[in-house]
Amino acid sequence: MKKITYLFLLITSVLSAQVNLQDFEAAQNVAAQDIYGGFGAGLTATLDAAPDNAANQVGKIETTASGDFWKGIFVRPQTNYMDLTTTKTVSVNVYSMTGIYLKGKIQAGQSGQADIELPTSEAHTGSGWETLTFTFTAATGEWNEFVLYANVDSSGNFVNPPTQGITVYIDNVTAVEGSAIPAAPTGPNVINVDPTAAWVGYANWFELPSNGGGFAGGGVWGVPDLKTELNTTNITLKPNFNTWEENPADDYWTTGGVGTSVANKIFEANTYIEDPALNGNDLTFFGNISSADIPSGYTVTAFIKGLNPSTGYSDDVGASVSITSTGDFSVSATAAQLAPGLIIQYGFQVVGPIADPTTENARQQAIGGIVVVPATLSTEDFITTDFNIYPNPTKNNWNVKATQLVKTVEVYDVLGKLVVVKDVNSSEFVIETATLNIGLYFAKLSSENGSKTVKLIKE
Repeated sequence: MKKITYLFLLITSVLSAQVNLQDFEAAQNVAAQDIYGGFGAGLTATLDAAPDNAANQVGKIETTASGDFWKGIFVRPQTNYMDLTTTKTVSVNVYSMTGIYLKGKIQAGQSGQADIELPTSEAHTGSGWETLTFTFTAATGEWNEFVLYANVDSSGNFVNPPTQGITVYIDNVTAVEGSAIPAAPTGPNVINVDPTAAWVGYANWFELPSNGGGFAGGGVWGVPDLKTELNTTNITLKPNFNTWEENPADDYWTTGGVGTSVANKIFEANTYIEDPALNGNDLTFFGNISSADIPSGYTVTAFIKGLNPSTGYSDDVGASVSITSTGDFSVSATAAQLAPGLIIQYGFQVVGPIADPTTENARQQAIGGIVVVPATLSTEDFITTDFNIYPNPTKNNWNVKATQLVKTVEVYDVLGKLVVVKDVNSSEFVIETATLNIGLYFAKLSSENGSKTVKLIKE
């Protein structure tokens, strides 16, 4: 029994051993997040050489006896989260030549845990490098951010207004090593319609429903022959006249000559871009329909496809949106859907019977069509103020800390649609994402001194 107990204690001790999770030698961690930053007016946080060793990079904190009383810094681990499930302490080496107090906080819990701010502070005697340890008794699970408040007294209360300026260095944040931080995604691909891009064509055709509707053939097709018209400003999608015109007396395509016949095939015209760089990342394809004039009996869609070579090039994604009227459109697929090995395409599809060229009014385009143009995203010039938004990307909410009071926040999707608006009147607040889909967003934060937009990503 003693041997078993000793072995259990030994295993527990090993599993709970603290390791150095951030040594400040790199500016970003494996998730491409800044490892270190500050918040609150009157505080500057930078990476700098240690005061006693120019070869050692550390975090430097400089404050003034003014500014926001809640000012402080945050640190993110380099490769693995902090696991406070068993051992609930985070330690950090602190260099100061004056006596100071620092208060700890943990945030960005990976299971949605509430932030934990300690009620008390830890003292530094001012004797150079000392190790301060912060105990989060109520903590459990994994965390991505450790915070130090730099303007507190011996009881852990904020000093309001600030009365002391300090210069402090920090290094070697240690805690129990949690799971690996996911590597930084290359980011979602958000693609606006580009009429000048290298569009290609492919056609499939099918028997009429009266003949069973089965697949009859397919192959590479010239874009102009599909009746997709490209110019520098727009794309026009029309029914396919070319096949009938080139084969006016071929019963395979029609039942007779031009003007006296009816279509004998359903034609699927695909105009698309194929890009192998799109595998493994979220993709949104969007644009604007400036004109929608197409005969009944035809369907037009914008699509994202993932063709699978191992299953006869079947479409494993099947993301599409029907185009029936003017206005913006958008179609999206996730990174998981666009798995490596698939052939990723995005573009447009027109499906319907091949069209009688006599109805094209001697090539004067009387039949109209679907006219596609790039969507317009409004842009403004903003006055830059300091904001810290984390985590970003996020699977939950975005936390915001600013150096000044933020009055309002507005969040827009990639189409310029306002999806979140709130009056905050605070320098610290949360942007909830429960109603938002996975994708790219733009947040406009407004203060008395101006506004700033930042890119936000929800995973």
